Amino acid sequence: MWSSALRVIFGKKKITFEVVNFPSAYHALLGRPAYAKFMAIPCYVYLKLKMPGPSGVITISGNYKQAEELLQKGSLIADQQMAEVELAELKKTVDTSELL
Repeated sequence: MWSSALRVIFGKKKITFEVVNFPSAYHALLGRPAYAKFMAIPCYVYLKLKMPGPSGVITISGNYKQAEELLQKGSLIADQQMAEVELAELKKTVDTSELL
């Protein structure tokens, strides 16, 4: 697995993302450093992100249907990754000469 940084300019502020090489249902995950830099407040219950803007509060609304689809897709990806790890562990412990 590899990791690298991606710098993005949002308005006049720069933010750095960690880019990782693994499958995910999401394009980007914003964490505490991003929220702090933009003085943003996430509300996960209402799928809203609020931050100060030049003319007042900027509100970004999420989509409940898309959020549920991404949750399901993320669960499938996690299940697949766990199955691959379990298979690799089994291959280490199973003697293939005993198989039919």
